[in-house]
Amino acid sequence: MMAEDVDTSTQAPSDGSGVCDFGARRQEVLEKYDTNGDGRLSTGEALPPRQEIQRRIIEGADAN
Repeated sequence: MMAEDVDTSTQAPSDGSGVCDFGARRQEVLEKYDTNGDGRLSTGEALPPRQEIQRRIIEGADAN
């Protein structure tokens, strides 16, 4: 996933059940942000996804 920057967080589940697959989403986040490859996000690795979430919240608030 590091070669591709695909944002799947806004895509609806494809199985039609309406249930989010959190395990798959977790794996996507690890592949994108786990730079040392230990399977966990350290404090420094967790900062970019937090900033991304904050950015999405702010943009969502501005969109209304």
